Order: sequence, then structure tokens, then C-alpha cells
Amino acid sequence: MSVPDKSGFTLLELLVSIALLSFISMLIYRAVFQFSDGSQRVLKILEARQELRLLGQIVLDDLQRVQYLTNFVILNNKEEQYQTGIVSKRFDGPESQPASAIHFHTASETRFFVQAKELKKDPELHEVAYWLIRDPLKNEWIFQRREDFYIDSDITEGGRLQTLSKRVTFFQLQFLSQNIVDVETGETQEVWVD
Repeated sequence: MSVPDKSGFTLLELLVSIALLSFISMLIYRAVFQFSDGSQRVLKILEARQELRLLGQIVLDDLQRVQYLTNFVILNNKEEQYQTGIVSKRFDGPESQPASAIHFHTASETRFFVQAKELKKDPELHEVAYWLIRDPLKNEWIFQRREDFYIDSDITEGGRLQTLSKRVTFFQLQFLSQNIVDVETGETQEVWVD
């Protein structure tokens, strides 16, 4: 009669294998979370870029439809100063960087007066403004758009405010002031002003 072979793991071998398995599991766990954190950061960057592209398109759409209301200015009472075209102001923005606020008349459909769209009573001529404003309670900068359904003497007041983003940290405009043509070379040099 032969004795059965009782081969197996010793307690020491079992403890070593558990330790190795724990170490490998910890490395995999750490790698997964690092990859997950990296993925989250990439997603946040992509979302921010998409939001900025969308905001840029909204501002560009409005600016491409700017209207200078000649009759509005001519018919005004001499005691009141009516403004039209693009009125811009510079101020200190985030971290004391120069920032811009712009106010203008635009011939486009309303973006935020939903009732006007539903009733089909949109005059498609509005006062619009964009700027950065500081929220003192949260200590953050907010990119806002103001749209006024009515045209009045003060282009900088009235209307509805819409917060567009809390990610925008810089808003500054440059205007093409003039084109200078070099007589000898025929090259055009653009002069831009803030």
C-alpha cells in the first residue's frame, strides 16, 4: 500500500503569493486611476475648447450683423446723446489684464427672448453687449451677454443678462483702424487698435 502524495502549498508560499498578488493589484489599481484622472483632464480641456468655440461663434454672429442706425442718430433730440455702431470700453479684467466691453446694435434674431420667438414678434434689431464681470461672492469672472429688445438712447443699459461662461478669463477686442498701402511695394499694412 502506497502513501498518497500530499503535495501542496506551504503557509510561507501562500503568504508570498498573496503579497505578490496584492502588490500587482495595487500597481494595476494605481495605473487605472492615473489613466482615469488623465482622461478626465483631457475631457475637461476638450469641453472648455468646445465652449470657447461656441462662444466665439455667438459673438462673431452678432458682430457680423452690426447695424449703424443713421436715422436714429440724425433724428435725435440735440439735448440727448444717442449712440449707435460699436461702443467699446476698456477696463481692468481678471488679474488686472486689460479687458473689453462692447455694446452695439445687431440685426439678428433674438437669442434669449424666447417669448418673442414663439409669438413671431421679434423685430430682429437689438442692443447687444458682451463683457466680463466679477462675481464678488464667488470671487470669479463671468462672461455675460446683454440683449435689449428695445432700442433706446443709451446703448449700454437695459435688457436681459445671460451668463454665457465662467471659464472665460480674457475678453479683449481689437479693431482694424486703417490699411496703409506702401506706394513702392504695393503691400498693405493693417493698423489695429485695442
